[in-house]
Amino acid sequence: MQKAKEAFKSDGAGGVTQNRSYPFDPACAHKVSKGECFCIDKCAEHMQRCVEEWAEDPEYEDNQGEEWQSTDQNVPFHKKVVEVAKTCTFSTTAAPLYKHIPQERRVPGIWHCTHNCRHAMWILLKDMAGKYNMIDNLQRALASLGLGKIKCAPKDRKKTKGGFSSVESIMIDEKADGVRMQKVAEEDRNDGCARTSMDGMELIKVMKSFNQIVGKMEEVGIPAKSQFRWDGFKVGMHKALTAFNAAAALALADLWEEDKSHEMGENFRRWADAIIDDLGPEVGLPYAGRSYLDILPAHWLCEKDHLEQHARENWLAFGVSPGVNSDAPCEAGEPQLPTNT
Repeated sequence: MQKAKEAFKSDGAGGVTQNRSYPFDPACAHKVSKGECFCIDKCAEHMQRCVEEWAEDPEYEDNQGEEWQSTDQNVPFHKKVVEVAKTCTFSTTAAPLYKHIPQERRVPGIWHCTHNCRHAMWILLKDMAGKYNMIDNLQRALASLGLGKIKCAPKDRKKTKGGFSSVESIMIDEKADGVRMQKVAEEDRNDGCARTSMDGMELIKVMKSFNQIVGKMEEVGIPAKSQFRWDGFKVGMHKALTAFNAAAALALADLWEEDKSHEMGENFRRWADAIIDDLGPEVGLPYAGRSYLDILPAHWLCEKDHLEQHARENWLAFGVSPGVNSDAPCEAGEPQLPTNT
């Protein structure tokens, strides 16, 4: 078991490592405003005091009486919250929920981990659109979901590529790559007008609308000689999405009625297997399937002795899921704690 303090930040010169503590370190002077306090709860208290002061600022007089939360992205002073989080509180914006759970038992970043995995599947979809000269089609499909400003041209990630080396496939790939590079240049010229990435809720929306997006992309037709691989891509993505959604629902739930750690792990492994086995050169993608997992710490989700084991230990000790420390229960407010016997 880890210590109650986690290594957080070095002094930059190879010296003593500072520690991030919860609950607060009684030896700390709590100089949060100077960025010298690594106590999570004290950082959260400082952030809340800042929010209360900003809420009284005459600049925001139209919003007087509002009880703003530090985690609310719609507050008029959200940029100030972000700045303080970056410079003073080491990304702490709110006090931890489930205060009876020690820091070493938390799963920090579980929401962002699933977000990054969805982003990997978004890259898969972009690469497939680039392969079949359907970048414009993908952008129109996103526009139908209200996401018309998202950039859809896949950029070369300079990784080891897969693919087949027949003369015909090389010619097809060269033509598609020329179109892709043209689209990348066009989108780069629009920097400031279009976004390269989506936020978490937008990515969830895209993944939930995968069949609709593909349908819109197919309206202009798929070349007959490419239909087999395109169909294989759709099957592989459906398999991956089904497994991932089942796993993420369990990982992000703030409470489990029973231990779901193994079921969660099995679904994450099915998701990874689908990407590795079904979504690479065999469906015409320019990169091997595993490379899409290499861009994120997927092993944390998939290995039995990583998230699954940690989640099982959490359940046995406290009766909660990994989502205990995710954004979802933070937005819902203080939850009711279970009694685990």
